[in-house]
Amino acid sequence: MDEKTAVRQADQAVIDAQGSGQIKDLAAIQRGGALLKLFTNFYSFFNTTFNLTSEAVGRTDFKKPGQVGLLAVDFLLLYSVPAALGTLLKWALSDKDNEDELLRQLIADQLTFIFGTMVGVRELAGMARVAAGLPGDYTGPASMRVVSEIVQLTKQAGQGEADEAFWKALNATGGILFHYPAGQINATADGIVSMAQGRTDNPGALISGTQH
Repeated sequence: MDEKTAVRQADQAVIDAQGSGQIKDLAAIQRGGALLKLFTNFYSFFNTTFNLTSEAVGRTDFKKPGQVGLLAVDFLLLYSVPAALGTLLKWALSDKDNEDELLRQLIADQLTFIFGTMVGVRELAGMARVAAGLPGDYTGPASMRVVSEIVQLTKQAGQGEADEAFWKALNATGGILFHYPAGQINATADGIVSMAQGRTDNPGALISGTQH
Protein backbone atom coordinates (compact mmCIF):
# COMPACT_ATOMS: atom_id res chain seq x y z
CA MET A 1 0.00 0.00 0.00
CA ASP A 2 1.08 3.63 -0.34
CA GLU A 3 2.52 5.57 2.60
CA LYS A 4 -0.59 7.69 3.14
CA THR A 5 -2.78 4.62 3.56
CA ALA A 6 -0.24 2.97 5.86
CA VAL A 7 -0.20 6.07 8.09
CA ARG A 8 -4.00 6.13 8.25
CA GLN A 9 -4.17 2.44 9.15
CA ALA A 10 -1.55 2.94 11.88
CA ASP A 11 -3.50 5.89 13.28
CA GLN A 12 -6.70 3.83 13.24
CA ALA A 13 -4.98 0.97 15.08
CA VAL A 14 -4.02 3.38 17.88
CA ILE A 15 -7.57 4.76 18.01
CA ASP A 16 -9.02 1.23 18.18
CA ALA A 17 -6.68 0.19 21.00
CA GLN A 18 -6.25 3.40 23.00
CA GLY A 19 -8.96 5.86 21.93
CA SER A 20 -8.31 9.37 20.66
CA GLY A 21 -10.44 11.79 22.67
CA GLN A 22 -11.95 13.18 19.47
CA ILE A 23 -15.73 13.56 19.48
CA LYS A 24 -16.13 11.01 16.67
CA ASP A 25 -14.38 8.37 18.82
CA LEU A 26 -16.21 9.01 22.09
CA ALA A 27 -18.89 6.72 23.45
CA ALA A 28 -22.39 8.17 23.73
CA ILE A 29 -22.05 8.37 27.52
CA GLN A 30 -18.93 10.55 27.07
CA ARG A 31 -20.80 12.93 24.77
CA GLY A 32 -23.63 13.46 27.24
CA GLY A 33 -24.31 16.50 29.37
CA ALA A 34 -22.12 18.03 32.04
CA LEU A 35 -23.12 15.46 34.65
CA LEU A 36 -22.08 12.51 32.49
CA LYS A 37 -18.84 14.22 31.51
CA LEU A 38 -18.14 14.67 35.20
CA PHE A 39 -17.93 10.89 35.57
CA THR A 40 -16.17 10.05 32.30
CA ASN A 41 -12.90 11.99 32.49
CA PHE A 42 -10.02 9.74 31.41
CA TYR A 43 -12.48 7.04 30.38
CA SER A 44 -11.44 6.81 26.70
CA PHE A 45 -8.87 4.03 27.10
CA PHE A 46 -11.16 1.90 29.24
CA ASN A 47 -14.02 2.51 26.83
CA THR A 48 -11.92 1.09 23.99
CA THR A 49 -11.11 -1.90 26.19
CA PHE A 50 -14.82 -2.39 26.82
CA ASN A 51 -15.51 -2.17 23.06
CA LEU A 52 -12.76 -4.68 22.23
CA THR A 53 -14.19 -7.00 24.89
CA SER A 54 -17.66 -6.70 23.34
CA GLU A 55 -16.25 -7.48 19.90
CA ALA A 56 -14.34 -10.50 21.22
CA VAL A 57 -17.41 -11.91 22.96
CA GLY A 58 -19.63 -11.18 19.95
CA ARG A 59 -17.52 -13.17 17.52
CA THR A 60 -17.18 -16.18 19.85
CA ASP A 61 -19.23 -19.32 19.27
CA PHE A 62 -19.43 -20.71 22.81
CA LYS A 63 -20.27 -24.15 21.43
CA LYS A 64 -16.77 -24.40 19.96
CA PRO A 65 -14.00 -25.01 22.53
CA GLY A 66 -11.37 -23.56 20.20
CA GLN A 67 -13.15 -20.21 19.99
CA VAL A 68 -13.69 -20.16 23.75
CA GLY A 69 -9.94 -20.70 24.13
CA LEU A 70 -9.24 -17.75 21.83
CA LEU A 71 -11.63 -15.62 23.89
CA ALA A 72 -9.67 -16.55 27.03
CA VAL A 73 -6.49 -15.36 25.31
CA ASP A 74 -8.24 -12.10 24.36
CA PHE A 75 -9.26 -11.55 27.99
CA LEU A 76 -5.72 -12.32 29.12
CA LEU A 77 -4.26 -9.70 26.76
CA LEU A 78 -6.99 -7.12 27.38
CA TYR A 79 -7.10 -7.33 31.17
CA SER A 80 -4.62 -9.55 33.00
CA VAL A 81 -1.38 -8.68 31.21
CA PRO A 82 -1.76 -4.85 31.29
CA ALA A 83 -2.87 -4.79 34.93
CA ALA A 84 -0.19 -7.24 36.09
CA LEU A 85 2.65 -5.52 34.21
CA GLY A 86 1.77 -2.17 35.78
CA THR A 87 1.72 -3.69 39.27
CA LEU A 88 4.96 -5.63 38.79
CA LEU A 89 6.78 -2.61 37.38
CA LYS A 90 5.85 -0.50 40.42
CA TRP A 91 6.80 -3.37 42.72
CA ALA A 92 10.20 -3.78 41.04
CA LEU A 93 10.95 -0.10 41.67
CA SER A 94 10.10 -0.38 45.36
CA ASP A 95 11.85 -2.00 48.33
CA LYS A 96 8.92 -4.23 49.17
CA ASP A 97 9.49 -7.99 49.37
CA ASN A 98 6.29 -9.26 50.98
CA GLU A 99 4.95 -11.83 48.50
CA ASP A 100 1.57 -11.98 50.20
CA GLU A 101 1.13 -8.23 49.82
CA LEU A 102 2.20 -8.46 46.16
CA LEU A 103 -0.44 -11.12 45.53
CA ARG A 104 -3.13 -8.96 47.15
CA GLN A 105 -1.93 -5.96 45.12
CA LEU A 106 -2.14 -7.97 41.87
CA ILE A 107 -5.69 -9.08 42.67
CA ALA A 108 -6.82 -5.57 43.67
CA ASP A 109 -5.28 -3.95 40.58
CA GLN A 110 -6.85 -6.60 38.36
CA LEU A 111 -10.30 -5.92 39.80
CA THR A 112 -9.76 -2.17 39.56
CA PHE A 113 -8.78 -2.54 35.89
CA ILE A 114 -11.94 -4.56 35.17
CA PHE A 115 -14.16 -2.11 37.07
CA GLY A 116 -12.59 0.75 35.12
CA THR A 117 -14.28 -0.34 31.89
CA MET A 118 -17.79 0.42 33.21
CA VAL A 119 -18.96 3.90 34.14
CA GLY A 120 -20.63 3.81 37.54
CA VAL A 121 -19.03 0.50 38.48
CA ARG A 122 -15.55 2.00 38.27
CA GLU A 123 -16.51 4.44 41.01
CA LEU A 124 -16.48 1.42 43.34
CA ALA A 125 -12.88 0.49 42.47
CA GLY A 126 -11.64 1.50 45.91
CA MET A 127 -13.73 -1.28 47.41
CA ALA A 128 -11.58 -3.84 45.58
CA ARG A 129 -8.49 -2.55 47.38
CA VAL A 130 -10.21 -2.58 50.76
CA ALA A 131 -11.46 -6.12 50.12
CA ALA A 132 -7.88 -7.18 49.37
CA GLY A 133 -6.68 -5.66 52.64
CA LEU A 134 -4.99 -2.67 50.97
CA PRO A 135 -5.57 1.05 51.58
CA GLY A 136 -8.54 2.34 49.59
CA ASP A 137 -7.24 5.52 47.98
CA TYR A 138 -9.99 6.25 45.45
CA THR A 139 -11.31 9.78 45.92
CA GLY A 140 -14.02 9.96 43.29
CA PRO A 141 -14.04 11.04 39.65
CA ALA A 142 -10.94 12.90 38.47
CA SER A 143 -13.03 15.99 37.77
CA MET A 144 -14.10 16.10 41.43
CA ARG A 145 -10.76 15.20 42.99
CA VAL A 146 -9.88 18.85 43.44
CA VAL A 147 -12.53 19.01 46.19
CA SER A 148 -10.95 16.27 48.30
CA GLU A 149 -7.46 17.71 47.71
CA ILE A 150 -8.55 21.17 48.84
CA VAL A 151 -10.15 19.64 51.93
CA GLN A 152 -6.90 17.83 52.67
CA LEU A 153 -4.88 21.00 52.11
CA THR A 154 -7.20 22.97 54.41
CA LYS A 155 -6.83 20.31 57.09
CA GLN A 156 -3.03 20.41 56.84
CA ALA A 157 -2.95 24.22 56.85
CA GLY A 158 -5.19 24.23 59.93
CA GLN A 159 -2.54 22.33 61.86
CA GLY A 160 -0.27 25.37 61.57
CA GLU A 161 2.79 23.36 60.62
CA ALA A 162 4.49 23.35 57.21
CA ASP A 163 5.44 19.68 57.40
CA GLU A 164 5.84 17.11 54.62
CA ALA A 165 2.12 16.31 54.54
CA PHE A 166 1.29 20.01 54.05
CA TRP A 167 3.66 20.45 51.10
CA LYS A 168 2.36 17.26 49.48
CA ALA A 169 -1.23 18.42 49.86
CA LEU A 170 -0.33 21.85 48.45
CA ASN A 171 1.46 20.26 45.51
CA ALA A 172 -1.41 17.84 44.80
CA THR A 173 -3.92 20.70 44.76
CA GLY A 174 -1.67 22.81 42.55
CA GLY A 175 -1.23 19.92 40.13
CA ILE A 176 -4.97 19.72 39.55
CA LEU A 177 -5.48 23.48 39.26
CA PHE A 178 -2.45 24.21 37.08
CA HIS A 179 -2.20 20.90 35.18
CA TYR A 180 1.28 19.65 36.03
CA PRO A 181 2.31 16.11 37.18
CA ALA A 182 2.02 16.64 40.93
CA GLY A 183 1.80 12.92 41.70
CA GLN A 184 5.18 12.24 40.13
CA ILE A 185 6.71 15.26 41.88
CA ASN A 186 5.46 13.99 45.25
CA ALA A 187 6.80 10.49 44.53
CA THR A 188 10.21 11.78 43.43
CA ALA A 189 10.47 14.12 46.42
CA ASP A 190 9.60 11.23 48.72
CA GLY A 191 12.29 9.11 47.06
CA ILE A 192 14.91 11.85 47.44
CA VAL A 193 14.12 12.33 51.14
CA SER A 194 14.11 8.58 51.78
CA MET A 195 17.50 8.11 50.09
CA ALA A 196 18.97 11.13 51.90
CA GLN A 197 17.81 9.75 55.26
CA GLY A 198 19.09 6.27 54.49
CA ARG A 199 15.66 4.69 54.50
CA THR A 200 16.32 3.17 51.07
CA ASP A 201 19.18 2.75 48.64
CA ASN A 202 16.93 1.75 45.74
CA PRO A 203 17.19 4.35 42.92
CA GLY A 204 13.76 3.21 41.75
CA ALA A 205 12.36 5.20 44.69
CA LEU A 206 13.03 8.35 42.65
CA ILE A 207 10.32 7.17 40.26
CA SER A 208 7.84 5.38 42.47
CA GLY A 209 8.52 6.92 45.88
CA THR A 210 8.56 4.76 49.00
CA GLN A 211 5.07 5.42 50.37
CA HIS A 212 2.20 3.47 48.75
